[in-house]
Amino acid sequence: MSAQTQQWFQKIDNLTKEFKERFGEMESDELNQKPNAQTWSIAENLQHLITV
Repeated sequence: MSAQTQQWFQKIDNLTKEFKERFGEMESDELNQKPNAQTWSIAENLQHLITV
């Protein structure tokens, strides 16, 4: 595995850990709550990032 590939895997691991720290203990209703009708919930934003 190249050094660049290893760096990408390390970055992905770090992002995964940070994600779990920030959002891992939130309840489903918190993740799906929309501040208003014109904005996305946290869950919708995360799903968009995963899809893109």
